[in-house]
Amino acid sequence: MALAMILPAMAAPYSLTVTTGQASYAAGATVAITGALTVDGSAAAGLLVGIQVTDSVGNIAFSTIATTDAAGAYSASFSSLLETAQPAGTYTIAATASQAGTQVATAAATYTVTAAVTVVPT
Repeated sequence: MALAMILPAMAAPYSLTVTTGQASYAAGATVAITGALTVDGSAAAGLLVGIQVTDSVGNIAFSTIATTDAAGAYSASFSSLLETAQPAGTYTIAATASQAGTQVATAAATYTVTAAVTVVPT
C-alpha cells in the first residue's frame, strides 16, 4: 500500500511596496502615496490595498482603499487643512493588500511633517 503525502497549498509570494513622493512635507501639504503589488514577480492587478496613515501622536490622519491597476500599481493622496491640527513629527503609512478578503501582503513607510511656515507681511 502506497502512502500519499498531502501537502498544504503554498500561498503565492506576494510583494507590496509603499512610498511617498518626498521624505518630508510641510503641514498642510498634499502627501502623495504610491506603491506596487506583485505576485511571483508579476503585476497583481485588481487587488485591494488598504492605506492608513497614522500621525506622530497615534491618531489616524488618513485612511482609504485603492485598487491595483494592470501594472500592479496603486496611489492615493491627501492633504490636511492648515486650520486643523496636524502635529509635526514622523507619520507612518501602513499598506495592506488583500485578495478575496484574505490579507496577502503588508508594507510600511514613514515620512516627516514639519511645522507650516507663517509669512508675516512687514
